[in-house]
This record gives sequence, C-alpha cells and structure tokens, in this order.
Amino acid sequence: MTRVSEDRFGGLIISSYENRSSAVVMPNEFESYPADNIKVSFKQIDDVHFLSKIETANGAYNIPVPHSATMVAGVKQHGDMSASGTN
Repeated sequence: MTRVSEDRFGGLIISSYENRSSAVVMPNEFESYPADNIKVSFKQIDDVHFLSKIETANGAYNIPVPHSATMVAGVKQHGDMSASGTN
C-alpha cells in the first residue's frame, strides 16, 4: 500500500504484485495511531464485502462504504418478500 500524495486524503494505492493489479481508494478519515501490523477491515452487506478500514504503522484510514451499496442491499432483502393485495 502506498499513498498517492503526501496528503492523507489524497488516495491510497493497494497493489498486488502476484496478480499484477491495483486499486485506488479514497479515505474520508485518518486516525493517528500506530498499528503493530498492517490490517484491513471489511463491512459485510448481504454476501458482499466492502473495504472499510486500513490500519498501518502510521495510523488508520477509514474508507466510506457507498450509500448506494447499502441501498442495494436493502432492496435485495425486501425483494425476497412476497406481497399480496387487491387494486
């Protein structure tokens, strides 16, 4: 993991040299406390996991889960329910 710039909110690049792929994430909050090990946390909505936090030796970066993701999960849960009625 590397930062795009010196700005803590300028974006983080997560790279996999094995898979030759990378992703850029935009944190919305930085907590200045050192972690012993690099750690990532995910928020689970239904069967989908969203990256929500990256802890590093410099501190923790919080990544917002898109509101649209929570809306889609809510619609999916309600979509399984049957409705009855008359017009």
